[in-house]
Amino acid sequence: MLLGACGGGLAYAIHMPLPWLLGALIVTTVLSLGGARLQAPTTSRKAVLVIIGVMLGTAFTADMGGDIALWATSLTIMLVSTAVMMMVSVWMSRRIAGNSIDTAAYAGMPGGVSTVILMASETDADLRVVGLTHAVRILVVLLAIPVILHVIGHVSLQAPAITLAQWFSFPDFADALLLIGAGVIGFWLGRLLRLPNPLLFGPVLA
Repeated sequence: MLLGACGGGLAYAIHMPLPWLLGALIVTTVLSLGGARLQAPTTSRKAVLVIIGVMLGTAFTADMGGDIALWATSLTIMLVSTAVMMMVSVWMSRRIAGNSIDTAAYAGMPGGVSTVILMASETDADLRVVGLTHAVRILVVLLAIPVILHVIGHVSLQAPAITLAQWFSFPDFADALLLIGAGVIGFWLGRLLRLPNPLLFGPVLA
């Protein structure tokens, strides 16, 4: 975690896009490829998975329900194309690279790299293969996106400047209690309903 924080801080200092994700990812990936055996405590992985589930759940609002009908065509195209790309990726990882079905499934799964890796940690997937595959995907996308955005318009990918007060700001006690409660109840609900990966999907539902 210390290495990841140092990598994220360095990436933030040099104004890299998505600094806290890519900085930590690059540092730990390079060290792992260099032979360092880096492992995160199981307890911390589970806690982070619950936190991500709560964050994903809070992204859904009541206003989104009325907009879903307007997104029908776009959502259909996105879901079909995503499913096709995932099937092709899994097939290539399984047949060409010779990875196990768990490794191939999570390496080809679209989504946030941290979420996918944490989900993969609950299975027999090779986390290094999964992490490296998604790291390459992200790096390629980040190399291509700035060029595309430069052509179609001016969109900043830099992390917004954060003041010292914002760094050390904490949510109100009531808000913090509500979020913690959502995580705990969501985890219990996920286990009760026997959801796949209850640590993630339970808090999302809560």
